[in-house]
Amino acid sequence: MWTMIYYLDGEEGDTIFYDTPLLDKDTDELQPPQPVHKISFKPNRAVFFPSYYWHAAENPKNGFRISLAMHQKMQQQQSKLDDDVP
Repeated sequence: MWTMIYYLDGEEGDTIFYDTPLLDKDTDELQPPQPVHKISFKPNRAVFFPSYYWHAAENPKNGFRISLAMHQKMQQQQSKLDDDVP
């Protein structure tokens, strides 16, 4: 499954990607995820990434942000050549 975010219009509101939270063995609680990458908001920009990536959008400090998000399941196509393999 893949996610696509399309930034339609607005002033700001970056998308932040995080590492996977880890379980603290002493407290049995999840440690807060840490930011690992940031995509700057820019109108007409599209961002594609695997849906299991932890991510969040920053709130615009001023103005607004309009974005569209979609999820797409990609199916692996079988090649005709694969049919000939015994």
